[in-house]
Amino acid sequence: KPYGDHGFHYDAMLNHPEIFDVVAHPIGSHKLKESIAPNDFLWGNTTFWEESEFNNVEGAAKKGAGIIKLGLSSGFFGCLMTHEQRIATLSANEFEETLRRIDSSLSDCEKIFASYDEIAEYFYNHSQSKLKEVKIEGSKISCWLSGESAIPLKLFIFREEKDEIRRGPHTIPPFSGEVEVVL
Repeated sequence: KPYGDHGFHYDAMLNHPEIFDVVAHPIGSHKLKESIAPNDFLWGNTTFWEESEFNNVEGAAKKGAGIIKLGLSSGFFGCLMTHEQRIATLSANEFEETLRRIDSSLSDCEKIFASYDEIAEYFYNHSQSKLKEVKIEGSKISCWLSGESAIPLKLFIFREEKDEIRRGPHTIPPFSGEVEVVL
């Protein structure tokens, strides 16, 4: 919890707090039942180790899109992961077509593209800060945060408008100590 899969987590390692771990690999997820290795989108879809009789572009794209959608729908992030030996069995066209199909399958999802390093840095800084208090006075929202962040963080405000929930991101500049943010 809270992401719906034990393969989604971020935190300092228990016995090594100097190491901050960020993972978005649905390990053994019941939500990806058709998969042998649910975190590798090419596993079972290439000729490597005779896992498939042919390079299955359609199957790989379906699995890859499913993995990313699981991360996004869990309120986490989506991560497309595989191993180089499976990529090596694909032609450049097969690999590019797989990625095109994944992208097309995700056209209805809001995406922010970032490297794993950027995501890990964001989660680390997020974990170093706390939302202490929120006050709403008319249309003014005041938020108090404590801790620190060396990078800008996002704070999302959800509003109900005409039977629809709208989400609005607000950027919090880097801070240290306590800060009030008025939205």
